[in-house]
This record gives sequence, structure tokens and C-alpha cells, in this order.
Amino acid sequence: MQTTESAMPKCSASSVKTVSKARITPKADIFETETSFGVLLDLPGVSQEEIEISLDNGVLTVGAQPEASEVTPYYRRFRLSSSVDVAAVQAKLQHGVLELILPKRPESQRKIISLSTH
Repeated sequence: MQTTESAMPKCSASSVKTVSKARITPKADIFETETSFGVLLDLPGVSQEEIEISLDNGVLTVGAQPEASEVTPYYRRFRLSSSVDVAAVQAKLQHGVLELILPKRPESQRKIISLSTH
């Protein structure tokens, strides 16, 4: 079958929609200790250089844009508690798992109060 230009539908630039690549929302394991919160995210197929972590107005955003075209980008956002010490947040990637450690501000940590005997 031959196709001629006249048989092709005409499209203007305004009628063409750009289809963006889907993003995966990675599952998160969230845990709490006495001194910090922790988040574990599965990001298989991603290197450290391909991950962007940002913190803006109490929202922690994790994005990963893998170089390999067969790997879908990852994206996840978390609203942080005011008890998190945002200046001390740490992240590491090991075996495809991103670990975020979100330390609690000292004034937000649990304190044991002794009873007086009088």
C-alpha cells in the first residue's frame, strides 16, 4: 500500500500533544527511631548520579531519571514533620535502595523526666 502526502491527515503544531514518559512512584518503607525518621526507596537500575533529592518548604522530593531508556523514571514526594532537622538530612544509595535519614531536632526528641520526691 502506498501513502501519499494528500492522504495523510494534516496537523497544526497546536493540535499535536506531547506524550510524556510515565513515572513510577517507588514504594517506601518508613520507620522511626528515638532520634530520627528513615525512608527506604527501591530504585533499581539507577546510579547515584541519576538521583535528585530536594527539600523545599517542608516537602522532600526524590526524582531519578535513569540514562537507560528502558528504565522508567522514578518520582516521590514526602511532607516532613516540623520535628525534622532539615539541615542534617542524609542519603545513601546501596544495591538499588535509597536510604534517607531524617534526624529529629533535639527539642523534638523524647525526654525522660524524673519525679522529685518532695
